[in-house]
Amino acid sequence: SEGLAYINRMLDRHGALCEHIRGMHLHQSVTGAYCRAVREHPPALADTYEGRSRQVFEHAFKVDLHRPFTCPGVGALIHRIGPEYLTLEFITENIAQHRAYLREQRQVLAE
Repeated sequence: SEGLAYINRMLDRHGALCEHIRGMHLHQSVTGAYCRAVREHPPALADTYEGRSRQVFEHAFKVDLHRPFTCPGVGALIHRIGPEYLTLEFITENIAQHRAYLREQRQVLAE
């Protein structure tokens, strides 16, 4: 995936950075089309603090979907970095969906 390639390029560029990464927060968000659309047509901001806060919150959840990171090579990335802690954080609608996401992520990491 494009995101995984980008992460590996940044790790290549920064040499021994992996030695200093103790924990990782792992999830995937495939939101490039949404981000490009917002850059091309920025929304009008609400007039109030509360309105803008709501807009920011909604935008954040459209940018960061918190889904399993399942493209080929994710396990190799985790192995390359070798974190002490790996946090899987998903946004789900119910327990069944959360279990499915966990199963999906664990399967990819086991490959």
